[in-house]
Amino acid sequence: MYHSIASLYAGQQHKLNQSSIQSFDKDIFFYLNIYIIMSVAIATVGIVRFFWIYFLAIKASRTIFSKMLFTVLHAPLQWLDAVPSGRIINRFTADFNIIDQRIPLSWIMFFTSLLRLVGICSASFFTSGYLIVPATTLLLLGILIGKRYLTASRPLKRLESIAKSPVFELFNTMLTGISTIRAFKKSQTYLTQMHRHLDNWTMTTFYTALANRWMSFRMALVAAGFCIAVGLVIVFNTSIDAALAGFVLSFVLDFSESIRWTIRCYGDMELDMNSMERVNEYTDLETEPLSGSKPPTAWPTSGVIEFNNLEVAYGPDIPPVLKGLSFKVRRNERVAVVGRTGAGKSSLALALFRCLETRAGSIVIDGIDISNLALHDLRSHLAIIPQVSINTYYGRWLHN
Repeated sequence: MYHSIASLYAGQQHKLNQSSIQSFDKDIFFYLNIYIIMSVAIATVGIVRFFWIYFLAIKASRTIFSKMLFTVLHAPLQWLDAVPSGRIINRFTADFNIIDQRIPLSWIMFFTSLLRLVGICSASFFTSGYLIVPATTLLLLGILIGKRYLTASRPLKRLESIAKSPVFELFNTMLTGISTIRAFKKSQTYLTQMHRHLDNWTMTTFYTALANRWMSFRMALVAAGFCIAVGLVIVFNTSIDAALAGFVLSFVLDFSESIRWTIRCYGDMELDMNSMERVNEYTDLETEPLSGSKPPTAWPTSGVIEFNNLEVAYGPDIPPVLKGLSFKVRRNERVAVVGRTGAGKSSLALALFRCLETRAGSIVIDGIDISNLALHDLRSHLAIIPQVSINTYYGRWLHN
């Protein structure tokens, strides 16, 4: 009888263990499936987010690049003569590299860190009211340190962007005149000058990185100080149990790291926008007038040119280089314009193509005032042989 009862109890116990194991296995697979689905969803959303942000960034960059290129190509020649080519190359290369790569990444990291910070604060504040005061104090100190960091980093970033332009300018100049530099044995002079420009660029970059380290170091010190303060409060406050104490310490560590990265990513994003500011400056340049009437297709037919009391200057506040000029070139005539350097020979040619706008008077070709024509139509119907090409042609002819 005893053995039968014991065997019956053992059988029931075995059945209970099997059912509990089966239910436990079902719970494991249920929660495991939920975890896998959430992980796949998070990974999918992250991939789509990166692709979408970079797609929008590339689209915006192309639009800005096209607008800036159009503006620079249609800028007045006086502006192109006054601005160094290295400064223009710097805007089209280094600044657009930051716009294409670093600004989207800075935006992604900033919003990711900000959402993480908001999530940590929301979950923690609803759990314990002990965290509101230290979190608010740490946030205020982080904002104060971040403002001081940005105040020092903005001019450093502008100096870094400006220091790149002389490097591009000097490199372009050396490539153009390398034969002349070697002929006069001035290679070492240009090397010394290039090293000086590179040193200036490197020092501005170093100081920008140093300011970043300044901010990170102080944020780490503030976070460590708050961790110690919260730890002491937990130790001496007997009303806080072990579970809440572990949660508070975990929150302080995560919160300190999140706020440090949020402020740092915001600073990087604002500093990278300096390149956007520099590029936007070149998209708002004054361009040459593009409107005007369209000449006949076969214009000019006879080539009669009339200059009527022409007055031309290189700028609005500059004295005119041609004043009261009037003459007429008839059909099939060849006219030579001679004069000393600065007499206005090149200015006369530039006035024909409206590279220099007239202050007074007019230029009439085959009965059509060129000031009424569209610039593209005017310049596409006229032609000029550059002086460099003429010198090269005669130099080769004399050599042969």
